[in-house]
Formats: sequence, structure tokens, C-alpha cells
Amino acid sequence: MSGLGLDKVDRGDGWWSFKIDLRSGTNMPLNVANSHRMPSVYLEFAFSETLEYNDDPDMLEISDVVKENVNPVWNQEMFLDFATAVTNPKRGSLWVSVYDQQHLG
Repeated sequence: MSGLGLDKVDRGDGWWSFKIDLRSGTNMPLNVANSHRMPSVYLEFAFSETLEYNDDPDMLEISDVVKENVNPVWNQEMFLDFATAVTNPKRGSLWVSVYDQQHLG
């Protein structure tokens, strides 16, 4: 990733959020499942209170898909808000995963 920024945002009520500034990627892996091999990538941001990956939809944020580009540009701002799903907001793991669009099903 060539343009990814994370900021912890204190909402003032004892809870917090992550602000994600997603700009661009460089040299994304090719997709061998299609004939032109160009990837259609998106990023998934997930939070877990343990070291295990958590696929709870309340703890996920998914970027837009950039179709058929090895150097995608998103220029997207997202927020991961944990007010309802996290029991201990001061501890946990942030997972950032890169997927091809075919992973969405």
C-alpha cells in the first residue's frame, strides 16, 4: 500500500473510532483466475478484541472495488466505529486485508 493512514478518533464519550484514509496501492498481485490477469481489488478493515480475526459485520469496513488495475487509486475516507460492538475499546487488533473482487462471491 502506498497511501494508507490511520488515526484514532476520540469521540468524547469514552468510546473511539478509527479514521481510515485510503489513497492508493502499488503492484497489487495479479489474478490468475481470469484471462487478462488484472486484479479488481478492495480492502477490508476489521477489528478484533483478541488476536483472532473477527468477521462480525459490525466490526468490518470494506472499501470500494477498483476494477482491473494493479495500481488502484481509491481516495476514500472511512470510519470504523466501535460504540456498540466492542466491550473493551482500549485493547484489540486491527486487521487490514487485500482481496480480489471474486472473493466477494
